[in-house]
Amino acid sequence: MRFRSFLDTTTAVVLSVVVHIVLAGIFLVSLQWTPAPLMKPRQTEPVKAVVMDEERVVAELEKLKQQDAERRKREDERVDRLESEADTAREKRLEEEKRLSELQQRLSEEKRSHDAALREKQKSEAERIAALKRSQKQEEESLKKLEEEKRTLTEERKMETLRLAKLTEKKHLEEKEVRLTEAKRERLEAERKRAEEATRRAKDERRRIEEQARMARQAKRVADKERRKAEATRKKADEERKRAEAERLRREEAARKKAVAERERAEEEQRRREEETAMLAQIEVEQAEIDAARRNLLNLQQAEYISQIQASVERKWIRPADVGKDLKTEVQVSQIPGGEVIRVSVSESSGDVAFDRSVVNAIWKASPLPLPKDPALFSRSLQFEFHPED
Repeated sequence: MRFRSFLDTTTAVVLSVVVHIVLAGIFLVSLQWTPAPLMKPRQTEPVKAVVMDEERVVAELEKLKQQDAERRKREDERVDRLESEADTAREKRLEEEKRLSELQQRLSEEKRSHDAALREKQKSEAERIAALKRSQKQEEESLKKLEEEKRTLTEERKMETLRLAKLTEKKHLEEKEVRLTEAKRERLEAERKRAEEATRRAKDERRRIEEQARMARQAKRVADKERRKAEATRKKADEERKRAEAERLRREEAARKKAVAERERAEEEQRRREEETAMLAQIEVEQAEIDAARRNLLNLQQAEYISQIQASVERKWIRPADVGKDLKTEVQVSQIPGGEVIRVSVSESSGDVAFDRSVVNAIWKASPLPLPKDPALFSRSLQFEFHPED
């Protein structure tokens, strides 16, 4: 409507200017047609000219009015068209504003849902980390207990080593005693053989005396004396033989008892060795269990460390618009002591460039990354898979 008012005002001004120009032209023409003072005036011709000029002006005015009416008509049609287009644009704008309002409402609802899911996920993550901490504490207590048992077994092994050394020394002394006893036995055996030889000689001597007695009864007293002497020698030899036999039996009994004791000691030594072997095997099994527990603890700590990094990255991660579900990407991260990130690269892409770029940006924003409880688990280079949950 403002445009139409402006157009009407402009048209009126233009028409007024045209009319004034036409009137000025008529006035100038009338002045040119005024007769000179010395000439005879022509009354009719100027009047006719004026009439013709007025008709021309009227015709011109009618033509201008017609053109103005046509221009106004065209302008009205153009204004109507513009107003129609403006109404259409207004309706489209209202529809767009309505759609934007609905989109903002939906985005707000999605944000609230995402925030609720994120809080639920953080809560479950905190519970999982607390469970991991409890498990880690139990593992540490178990590890301390195993270490204490290991120290106890080490002390027992040291005591067993000392006992083995004492037994070895005792065995060496017993072997020395056996060698001395064997030498004594050999000496007694030689004495027994000498006694037997004396007995044999006594028997020979007795036979010789008896032979002399039979041959020389005349020398009876000598023979009797020799016989008594020989009898005394024989008795003495018998007594020596009996003593030697008793000594031999005593030595054999002592040797038998010693052999039994040696066999018992050997059996005891065999049992001790078997027990020691079983104990060493048990120690090796327990050591393997300790090593496995330590590896399990390190794996749990490593998993907790990576989980903390992923949680920190997810808190800084902003989901791109129109990103697909079930995406995952593998990233390579370089860091310095303190967790400051110095390089991030995608080692295995998800196929979605926007998703990969959002993960890289989240890692840079999460710098410095969380540090592990055990400094030995810190690594300058990390590689983990980023797979956010909806």
